Formats: sequence, structure tokens, C-alpha cells
Amino acid sequence: MITPETYMRSVLLLILISLWSGACLAAPSIDSSTPSSVTLGQPVTITGAGFGAIGPTVAYFDDFEDGVAGNLPAQGSSAIVGTRDIVSGTYGGYVNTFKNSGSLAFQVPFDQAGWSEIATALPAETRDIYVSYYFLLPESDYWPGEGGDSGTAINLKAMWILGNNAGAIDTANNDKVIPTILGDDGGTGMSAMVVGNDLTPNYSTYVDAVPTKGTWTRLSCWLKAGDPTGAMKFWKDAALVKNDTGVSTIADGEYRGFVGFPGYGRVDAAVTSRPTYDDVYIAVGAAAMARVELGDNSTYTDCTKLAVATVNTWADTSISASVRSGSFSPGETAYLFAIDADGVASGGYQVTIEGGPQPRGTVPLGDMR
Repeated sequence: MITPETYMRSVLLLILISLWSGACLAAPSIDSSTPSSVTLGQPVTITGAGFGAIGPTVAYFDDFEDGVAGNLPAQGSSAIVGTRDIVSGTYGGYVNTFKNSGSLAFQVPFDQAGWSEIATALPAETRDIYVSYYFLLPESDYWPGEGGDSGTAINLKAMWILGNNAGAIDTANNDKVIPTILGDDGGTGMSAMVVGNDLTPNYSTYVDAVPTKGTWTRLSCWLKAGDPTGAMKFWKDAALVKNDTGVSTIADGEYRGFVGFPGYGRVDAAVTSRPTYDDVYIAVGAAAMARVELGDNSTYTDCTKLAVATVNTWADTSISASVRSGSFSPGETAYLFAIDADGVASGGYQVTIEGGPQPRGTVPLGDMR
């Protein structure tokens, strides 16, 4: 028989469980933005609640606005945040014919050997990482290997997280491609995979993330270390297309060393193939997935345009970040989002975009507090 006292205890227990669950799943919230009209490239201070105690270590952000069309970035040159530590190859460079933000992007042709790659070294002992970038294959172009001249099928390692072997890129250990784009000659049977050469651990998975030719597509990936408690999330634009938990993305005691783009592409002299990159963002640390973004809708998952900011300072109730333009223009209405370390986004806070410079500069490495 259930006594009144037992019944009341059960009700109270259910209420406490409900309150605890709600607190754990509560989204961040933005109360204010200073200034309310944000200027591209300038700091904005966001106040609210539930942002989390620590923010990301922003290791790299590159919008390629420092160059001259037709030239290759110099090895060791500075991005807005971080350094282009390795610039290899001969063919590729800044272009002004295709861009997501500003006036320039980075493009690499795969019609001859000697294609270029940019790689940035990650902070020491990097295990958890979040990478996002805008990618375009011009509408009239072929995928690398699509034309059949190579005698094989399509293969493009669009963005490659790599190991570090005594300061040099290691393609055989602690690597993950995010993603490898595959297909048959003629462009049929297209697919995308998160996969690597390192078979210990041997984690790989397909993701619904093949970009559409002629359309700028943002690809984003979060890799959490842990064996077997790691995780992987992959987004195509604002849509989460893969959410794997309980997976091993890197062996215990191992570290990620570099990120390179493009990582590899099949050369095909018979066709034009020009993968193009803009707004490359890399963050690391336990809160690598935490970030601030501009979107074009008050609901994050409904956004069709996104621009990630570079965080300067981070606390549970206040964030300072430098706004980056993406494809937004002065005069547009946009929405600020704070995303916590678990990937939970706030509601959008409406702001107006104003004009202004996109200054060069760096933010300190280390967890932002």
C-alpha cells in the first residue's frame, strides 16, 4: 500500500529529477550585445547566462584577405589568427573570382602535379578539435579524378587533420580527413567519409556532406578524444548530419599535430578542377566546440548563412569576440549565437551589421576564461 508520505516523496523526487535534467540541457541565453550594431572585424561583448566556464582555444582563422590574386601565400605568413606554417607546392593561391567573404579566397588547381597545400601546426598536446571551413568547387569544374585521365576515381581529401613527426607532417599516424570526397569517374556514386590512414584506432564513417558544385558550403567537424569514450559530430552548413558517440577518434596518449588543406586530390590533366577555400577556423581544447557565430535566422538550425567569430575572452556570463564577415554585408540584419562546449546553441540575438575594416591580429592561445 502506498502511503501519503511515500506518494509525496515520489512526487518530490520526480520534480527534482526534472529540474536537474532541465538544468543539464538548458541552452545558453544572450541578454545583450555591446555594441548592438556590430562592425565587421571589431570586438563585440555578449552578456547572458549558461555560456560555460571555459571557451575554445582559437588556433587558426584565415579569410585570405592579406594577399594578391594570383600569388601563393608565403610560408610562415600570418592568418588573422595563427600561422601558415607550411605552404607547399607551386600551383594555387589567392583568387578574387570566387570568395565567400571579403574579396579573396584560396584556390588550388588539380590539373597538374605540384598543387599547393597550406598547413598550420596545432598547439602542443592537442586531442579535442573543432574545424569549420567554407568550400566551393566551381559549377563547371570536375572533382579531382572525375575526368578519368588518372585512370582512377574521384578522391579529394578536402581537409586533413594530421599527425606530427618531429615537427613534420605525418600522414600515417593520428590523422583524420574531414572529409574525404569519393566518387566514380563521371561524378556518380558520390560520398563523403571521415576516415584516416591510422588504423589504431580504426574509426571511419560516412557523412551526408558532399558539397553541391557552384555553391559555397560550410563543412564543420568536432572530434573528441577518448578510447572508447570519444565522439564525432559533423555539420553541413547548419545541419548536424552525423553524431557518433562512444567512438575512438585517436589513441590514448597520442596527439594531433597539423591541419592541412587541401590534403590531397587526384591530378587529372584533361579537366579543370579548382577546389576553393575561405574562412577556415580551427579551435582546440576541452571546449573546442564552444563558439560565437552570426547567422541569418533567429534559430541556429534554420540559418543558411553563418560566420564564426574569433573569441577573445570567455566566461559563463560574458564573452568578447571579434566579428568576422562571412558573406554578410553592411546593413543586413543578423543574429548572434553563443554555442556552449556541448554544441548547444542559444536563441539568436538580433543585431545590425555595420561596415568597417577586417583588421589583422591574433588572440592568445589557451582556454579563454
